[in-house]
Amino acid sequence: MPIDKKKQKYEKTGLILLASTLLFLGSCDSGDIECVRASDEVITEIRDFNSFDGVVTNIVGDVSVSQGAGYAVKITGPDNVVAQTSTSIDGHLLVVGSDACFNGAYDLKVEVTAPDFSLINLSGVGDISTVGIISAGRLEMEMMGAGKITAQVDADTLLTLISGTGEIAYNGTAARHDLICAGKYTLNAYDLMTEDTYIQLTGTGDSYISASNRLDVRITGNGNVFYKGNPVVTREIIGTGDVLDKN
Repeated sequence: MPIDKKKQKYEKTGLILLASTLLFLGSCDSGDIECVRASDEVITEIRDFNSFDGVVTNIVGDVSVSQGAGYAVKITGPDNVVAQTSTSIDGHLLVVGSDACFNGAYDLKVEVTAPDFSLINLSGVGDISTVGIISAGRLEMEMMGAGKITAQVDADTLLTLISGTGEIAYNGTAARHDLICAGKYTLNAYDLMTEDTYIQLTGTGDSYISASNRLDVRITGNGNVFYKGNPVVTREIIGTGDVLDKN
């Protein structure tokens, strides 16, 4: 399939990011980083930005993403957690992160709005969900941390990259969907109507997809692909798994 080179680069980068995330979280538990208790005072803070078309999140918290006429970033949570949540622009991407460690249970929510999105990335721990449909010519969804991504999309090309752990649930339409998985995952995408779907699985997980024209699957890891629709199916299975018709 025509995504091998990107797959190799992605796997290396994604696993490094995941290792860094888990190392940071583990350090909090082990006492290597001094942790403080999250405040009981909840605040909402607005951050002003005027240009980005993607978001990368590396926090412990939940993120909602929506398309709108302008740009908006709103953060709600304990005041000391919000104060330690950074937002910056790296190229064309909004980066949301934190180097702080907090004890106790707390809720942190980040709401991001922009006219267009080309990339949505989860590198921390938590959930990302879209509010309404995300429309794009090409949309890249990345799970490099741990959690769940729930998205309604309308894209010519959807690229899903997984090197973390969790679940991705899609609905909507995509003419082409490429899935590259080096992590542990479940993809629930029966409600994502695609023409062509290409799957490369080197990790562990099951994919539930719909395709009308072509389904191309290569499994070198451990997992199954369940499909609906009547595509022409091509498979190469070196690992453990199968491609199963669920019509």
